[in-house]
Amino acid sequence: MLTDPFALTREDFDAVDEQRFVTLGRSNQNRILVVVHAYHASTIRLISAWKANATQGKRYESQF
Repeated sequence: MLTDPFALTREDFDAVDEQRFVTLGRSNQNRILVVVHAYHASTIRLISAWKANATQGKRYESQF
């Protein structure tokens, strides 16, 4: 999902101790997901992930 060329990513400004990002995109299983993650050196730390709700899914699909 993080490799989805159409994924929408924004910085999570509510994070206190580290720079975090929220990405809305399509998984390899064709599901629209929301993923909260952080970059550490050469790795990506997954913080949380869930299936997008209807509003989030529409936001993703509105690109097309």
